[in-house]
Amino acid sequence: MGGSTRATVGSSRMVLIHDETSPTTYRFAMHVPEGGYTKVGPDGSATVYDRSGNAVQHVAHPWAFDSAGRPQKTWYVVDANCDLIQHVEPADDAMYPILADPTSVGIVDTDGRSDGDTWTEDLGNGETATHHIAEGTGGQSVDTRVVLIPPCTPLEWCGPEHGEGRLRAMIRTCG
Repeated sequence: MGGSTRATVGSSRMVLIHDETSPTTYRFAMHVPEGGYTKVGPDGSATVYDRSGNAVQHVAHPWAFDSAGRPQKTWYVVDANCDLIQHVEPADDAMYPILADPTSVGIVDTDGRSDGDTWTEDLGNGETATHHIAEGTGGQSVDTRVVLIPPCTPLEWCGPEHGEGRLRAMIRTCG
């Protein structure tokens, strides 16, 4: 089978990795302003900066889950075009398909906050973002985790029986 399927849902750019023969590296265009750059922070998130060093876009740390809902190893690197490359390294016992997602969360407002501060933001779409300013960074490194609420059941595979030619996707059944 092999291959992968991509979809954009809100701020999420998802990749569905079909099986163990599928690619494990995925490129995401960051649309960096002329003279700007993309940098991966110590928390694994990525930020796009303009030529003056001002942050213009933030992408939460990457995540990837197999069809049993187990996290898989994943990380970002930046290529020569300043685009984000997400690597996924499935565990030997990973159950396919695997869903991976870099989520753009915009710029996190840290005004009035200090190293070590943690706060939660309602994203207004059934998701919350919990931000944490890493110690010793002068407010320059913010770890952001986006969480879907309410709690959902484990991921389920919506396969070809739902219509050939349609985007197959991982779905969450929320209750």
